[in-house]
Amino acid sequence: MSDKLNELIDQRRKLILDYVVQACNSTVLYGPFKDMKVLRKSCWGDGDLGAKLLGLYENELFEIVEYAIEDAPDLVVNYGCAEGFYGIGFALRLPDSDVVLIDIESRALEIAKENAELNQVKNIEISTSGNHEYLESLLSKYTKPFIFMDCEGAEDIVLDLNKIPSLSKSSILVEVHDFMNPGITDRIIDKFEKTHDLGEISQGSKNLHIDPIKPLSDLDKLILCNENRPSTMSWILLTPKE
Repeated sequence: MSDKLNELIDQRRKLILDYVVQACNSTVLYGPFKDMKVLRKSCWGDGDLGAKLLGLYENELFEIVEYAIEDAPDLVVNYGCAEGFYGIGFALRLPDSDVVLIDIESRALEIAKENAELNQVKNIEISTSGNHEYLESLLSKYTKPFIFMDCEGAEDIVLDLNKIPSLSKSSILVEVHDFMNPGITDRIIDKFEKTHDLGEISQGSKNLHIDPIKPLSDLDKLILCNENRPSTMSWILLTPKE
């Protein structure tokens, strides 16, 4: 795809996003985090804000997210939190649980803090540290942790039962980035098959014919909700064995 075409698509997406942000009043309309406010700030691209406000971003995970909330973890760790969309969403739905947001990008954590303040959540801690020692120290203090992980291939290194024994009691939903490092999915399965029940979720389709974007053309809907994935993505759900 030519640079000129990419530029035209980006310009069009910005105009459509202007419309959606105004129509939604910067508030999530659908999905598990309905009514959450989201600032128009991002640490990369536009943060898929349009799809997030419309409840279309990673909608394949909605059932799992609801299951995790129903399970009432005492700790949620959003590892690779970016602007804090998931972590703040969990904090709103689980006000009696502790929530920790982790990212290596200081800009991401700055925006996440602003989003947390906008939503008036008080049960969030923000951290730049995500090494094995920190995670073990954190997880060991809780009975039923839940980890939501999206860290661009680092999951292959971070998810190490030998260095973080408390992972054995943790439920984990991790996006796997085999396109960056082939074999990640198989390696994670090998690591956890003795301690966890495993399930795989694959990227799927979206219903783009919803309010307030019904008046938009099909092409505009696709431009707005394109997550720009390099390939079909998948996630692994790891649930501790009884």
